[in-house]
Amino acid sequence: LLLFDNAIFMAERLFAIEHTMESAYWVAQSYFSQGDFAHVFHFLKSLHPFTYTFPQSKDFGMWYWKVLHVWGVACIKLEKYQQAEQVFMLQRKWQQQEQYSPSPAAQAAHHYFLGLVSRRLRHNKAATEHFVTSYMHNPFLFSAFEEACTIGHGPRMVPNDIFNPQVGMQYADETTGGGASQPYSEDDNGDEIEENTGMEGVETSSSSSSSSMMGGSKGVSHSKIAKKPMQPTRKAPRTTASTNHRFAIHPYPSAGTQPKRSKLSSSVKWLPNAPTTQEEMVSSVGVQRLCQLLALLGDAFRLISLYKCPHGIQMIQRIPMQQRNTGWCLALLGRAHLELSNYSDACQVFAQLRRREPYRQAGMVEYSTALYQLKRDKELSALAQSMVEQNRYCAHTLCVLANCFSLAGDHESAIRFLKRASKQLRFMCYTHTLLGHEHFVMEDIDEALQEYRHAMLINPLHFNAWYGMGQVYMKQEQYQQAQHYFLVAIKINAASSPLYVCYAMSLQRQGKFAEALDSLQTAITIQPSNLLARLKRAQLNLDLRNHKEAVLELEYLRDKAPKESQICVTLGKCYQEMGHRLQALHCFNSAMDLEPKDNPTIKASLDKCVQLLDE
Repeated sequence: LLLFDNAIFMAERLFAIEHTMESAYWVAQSYFSQGDFAHVFHFLKSLHPFTYTFPQSKDFGMWYWKVLHVWGVACIKLEKYQQAEQVFMLQRKWQQQEQYSPSPAAQAAHHYFLGLVSRRLRHNKAATEHFVTSYMHNPFLFSAFEEACTIGHGPRMVPNDIFNPQVGMQYADETTGGGASQPYSEDDNGDEIEENTGMEGVETSSSSSSSSMMGGSKGVSHSKIAKKPMQPTRKAPRTTASTNHRFAIHPYPSAGTQPKRSKLSSSVKWLPNAPTTQEEMVSSVGVQRLCQLLALLGDAFRLISLYKCPHGIQMIQRIPMQQRNTGWCLALLGRAHLELSNYSDACQVFAQLRRREPYRQAGMVEYSTALYQLKRDKELSALAQSMVEQNRYCAHTLCVLANCFSLAGDHESAIRFLKRASKQLRFMCYTHTLLGHEHFVMEDIDEALQEYRHAMLINPLHFNAWYGMGQVYMKQEQYQQAQHYFLVAIKINAASSPLYVCYAMSLQRQGKFAEALDSLQTAITIQPSNLLARLKRAQLNLDLRNHKEAVLELEYLRDKAPKESQICVTLGKCYQEMGHRLQALHCFNSAMDLEPKDNPTIKASLDKCVQLLDE
């Protein structure tokens, strides 16, 4: 009922009467639920070591594990990662010494949070091991799978093996204590089947303290009583126990009705040992469908994390429509188009996401980046205003505002907003990369390098930071170092056409023209609509005196982008070197008409062409 204040009050009354590990857990859990993590941290720190503070009871090991778990997660919330690591190591030490066997769900959560701590402390190898162990204990812990993909374990992961129906059924059997089968209820039409599957493995039995609070006698544990509702019954269900979600996963199983009929006898042939009861058949099909869905979602996320975005987009198209139109899938699809530099497609997907879930913050930074690349200032301003109205202090809102001000040319305001965002989300590498871009525009090279390096420390696979480092060294004319950083970025994201263009420019400045042409050809092959790659190839052919190839490229570009003055200037120079002075004069005049300012470069080229015609 979310009555946290009252929960805290009653938990403290219980702790005053019964000074036990269980009552300490409920005090810590109550404050944690209210978000007072500092109180949890200092409260439990004052009671440590628990083995000397509290008497050893029958369930001491279970409550000791739970108290340490709450304490460790509170340390993570307070960004006290070294203390969190020490707390979780105490858990492991207790498990080994006392031979305590927590449930699979509890072990999965333990390794997941240890993985987060290891990642924050930049122990990526240990973090990967913890995340893998986590989803091996609990195949439904998708967050651990996401984290493992993010830090580079994706090539060694097979989603169909991780989210295997048989593994899921085994986990459900272990966590429900003897079977994943749960009663279900049919709807009025008899077509939809609803189910409750117990997935939470940590027991939460609590002592009945009402008698002790009233008269001082010791409370009776509810752990024995709580086992009875776990068994399937054939009594009529309570109306509040029904659910409308086909694959709903509840922390505790509940009793339901015996079905009148079943249409699933032919749907469970995939199991080696076919279920024998109606409830087992329903649960088996539910777990199978959930695992199939998680395998599709996991494969799409894995491919996009590896920057194999075309394959990731194809995988997203295989996801059922009901799931594909959710905010998570649309944000993932928009991110895939953004990584491929398909900014228009990315904007369409993010706009659809905004219409369906206008309250969603995740993915809006990428949406603002796509709008920034397309120079859609009005849409970007509207997005920023909308997000400010929803939550002006959110880090995602601050990043969107930064992109909005940057597009307007106010880079100082953009830097101010990004610094505020980086303080909120210290481990969001994209914020530091954007901050590096802004410092680069302001020609503050040292600050730009610092932000790019910070982003690379958070996530070594964040190719945008490597790209930013390459741009800095290109500006400093250290072309060999720039080539190195561009090459690393390409190894991370080999499907990015702009990266090959930058890499080609670093090669060209070193005089490696043949390799530069090959790199530009690769960029055009990946993205034929990349006009910058074609323009750079035309300019390189012009420098190499390959006038025919340059003219063909430039004529194509002029048809595709007739309002670009730089294309007309380059084409005019090419015609001038070929001796076609009238055509060159026409190109220079077109460039002067397109350029709103009095460009001295174009004017000098035009005057030179007129002088040659007079001679």
